[in-house]
Amino acid sequence: MKKEGGKIPVAKKQNTSKAKLQEIKSMDLMSTAKFYAVLGAIIGAIYGLIFGAIFGIALGIKGGAALAGLGIIGGLILGIVFGIIGGFVSGAISAVLYNIIAKRFGGIKIELK
Repeated sequence: MKKEGGKIPVAKKQNTSKAKLQEIKSMDLMSTAKFYAVLGAIIGAIYGLIFGAIFGIALGIKGGAALAGLGIIGGLILGIVFGIIGGFVSGAISAVLYNIIAKRFGGIKIELK
């Protein structure tokens, strides 16, 4: 490869994609709420295991292995249940607020290929 003026020539990459920005005009209430519910369940399971382990250790000190296991299982179940409920409600509220704001000020713009 020949050097021209001390620099190696580099082929310029041309943008061949025809992607353009598109606006999200509104969000479906139920699909947004369901997505947030699943996300809440995952996050709730993680927090449930952490706090369940803490309570399990505390209960295990007082009452043995059976109570320790109950603390971990209880924390996991409660974390998932509250994550689903909280996620669903916050997803529904987010969708309603997004639709109101997007109607007045315009929605989020994303690039799709």
